[in-house]
Amino acid sequence: MVDAFPIGRLLAPNLTLGAGSRTTDYQAQDWDRIVRHGVLKDGHPAVMPSVDFQRMSDQELSDIVAYIRSLPPVDNIVPRSTFGPLGKILVATGKIQFSATEIKSHTTAHLVYPPAESPSAEFGKHLTSICMGCHGADLSGGPIAGGDPSWPPARNLTPDATGLKSWTYEQFAAALTTGRRPDGTVLRSPMKDIVPYGQGMTEVERHALWAYLQSVPPVQKSVTKP
Repeated sequence: MVDAFPIGRLLAPNLTLGAGSRTTDYQAQDWDRIVRHGVLKDGHPAVMPSVDFQRMSDQELSDIVAYIRSLPPVDNIVPRSTFGPLGKILVATGKIQFSATEIKSHTTAHLVYPPAESPSAEFGKHLTSICMGCHGADLSGGPIAGGDPSWPPARNLTPDATGLKSWTYEQFAAALTTGRRPDGTVLRSPMKDIVPYGQGMTEVERHALWAYLQSVPPVQKSVTKP
């Protein structure tokens, strides 16, 4: 996920049941803790950006686990994620925080089922959870903590003049699906890497995402274009 010395190497583990699997003996509660709370099976905090998935419903999580378990086993022994000297300093000083710490409440009940799919702000709020890891809880953007040093700050997504106030839905959808801003310039990583997922979204999902972004309080914050 990130390979940037002296920050560190954050590697995605093998989730299949082949050699090197990290999930061979995972029970339902173990999946819940790592995905929605950022806590490993042994109780230590994980580098997984679980803050993005804390609002995932029980059905969505169980569907994902069922899909992962249906995949053919792949033998792949992935080393543990490690922080370099600068990464360790950033962790020690709180500049890099783990999701287990960022998530404000670990006792809030999760939805059993996701909101009904519709072009509504309610459904859009559910989808926007996965944006918070980079764009922040208020979606106003800023430096991406723990990200690759080459990444620019995340953009302000609120309907402020420094955010998306001047954008139309069509421009927003084009950015998600083509990786280009309204002025024609190309998005940079990590946002440009999200384009395949934007293309995979339904039109209803994109409309819902836009509806929610237009409903949040505007926050004045000028950041570099992603």
